[in-house]
Amino acid sequence: SRYLVYRWFTDPAQRDLYPVEDHALRGRVCTVDIRAAHTADPQGRAGDIVAALLEVSPEFAELWRLHEVDVTHHNDLKRYRHAELGEMELYCQRLVDPDQAQELLVFSAVPGSPDYEKLQLLAAVGD
Repeated sequence: SRYLVYRWFTDPAQRDLYPVEDHALRGRVCTVDIRAAHTADPQGRAGDIVAALLEVSPEFAELWRLHEVDVTHHNDLKRYRHAELGEMELYCQRLVDPDQAQELLVFSAVPGSPDYEKLQLLAAVGD
């Protein structure tokens, strides 16, 4: 349950962070991401996650069978739902460290917009 992709397909609360109409794309993105990790290191942790998800999630199994390898998703406008602030539309920039197989997502909003104000509030007070 430490892994986002596992929680996406097994914990309904994880989906509360995103508008319902974005769930299908988020599922595809999660599947593509775990496929890339599994392909890069077939003996690594990703294989265990894939095996576990294939056992417990029909949705994941269906997406896995599609064999998608790319879904444009990182640099687009993303929508998130915050319990107190409501929906926010944020731009996402992806910074990648290929040597460590890590990525950092940086979110921003149009200055002066309501989403910018919400983001500023989150930066000041946290979750």
